[in-house]
Amino acid sequence: GHFSGTVDAMKASPLNMKVSGSTVQATLDGTVTGLPSISGMEVDARLSNTRFTTGDLTALIRSIAPKSKMDISRFGTKETYTLKAQAKGSLNRMDATASLYQGWTDGSINIKAIVSNIHKNRKSALSASGAFSARNFALGKLLDVSKLGGVSADSFFKVSLPYGGENLSAELDSLEISEL
Repeated sequence: GHFSGTVDAMKASPLNMKVSGSTVQATLDGTVTGLPSISGMEVDARLSNTRFTTGDLTALIRSIAPKSKMDISRFGTKETYTLKAQAKGSLNRMDATASLYQGWTDGSINIKAIVSNIHKNRKSALSASGAFSARNFALGKLLDVSKLGGVSADSFFKVSLPYGGENLSAELDSLEISEL
């Protein structure tokens, strides 16, 4: 893949990425307009063909953010996950969708959200609100608990992370579990 255009109207043709010695891979394509003004920037990006294990994803996150304490490597250790995602809008209000698929089963988690204040000002909280659904997602495989099967659930959510990263707040409007 490659980038084309000018700074104020860039296009990325499919960029195929693979982390050497790992299962992590992805394809990114889309456009960015409005630069060099960050507040006027508009993004239309798609992530596809994304594959990873939880161990390799944890290693990638730690290589990018060495101080990160996030460790998801103990979950779903025998599974390979795939992800498709899309984001469109400004850094002040972006529509985002993501679908996570587990192994070769038909299980999935889907999220559709509006993300706000990614880059508004240092005093505004980063926030997201939207809908979450799971369809036959093998929770037992993720948690390594054989007695749990696939879960299907629906919920609406709202998350807020104030500047500085303290006092994360999260709300579930409703949670309907139709299968467990």
